[in-house]
Amino acid sequence: MPSSASRHDHFPRHDAARRAAIRAAVASLDAAWAAADSAPDGLLTAIVAQANAAPDAVIAALRPWLGDRRWLATRIDSALALLRTDPFARPPLRAFGGGEGSGGDAAPGGLVLA
Repeated sequence: MPSSASRHDHFPRHDAARRAAIRAAVASLDAAWAAADSAPDGLLTAIVAQANAAPDAVIAALRPWLGDRRWLATRIDSALALLRTDPFARPPLRAFGGGEGSGGDAAPGGLVLA
């Protein structure tokens, strides 16, 4: 038995209103990000438009995001703001990878930010 309590011991299991507020805040942030990404000038729209393009054309189309990281800083700041509101919130950042690689080592993983 651990000698100190984990933050997980304090999850608001019995606080339905708090859990609903967390879900609503996460859904709102996720919707805002999805709307920005799928807007005519959004990152997802740019990626989809380049599905069959040559690599040089893809890089040229994505240069606004590759060359200006303010969009990324803004996205991370909004995820952190959500966590400051409630540390049990799960920002809509999709994790990937992290399973076992060859040789039993942990494979690299990361977050999908857009």
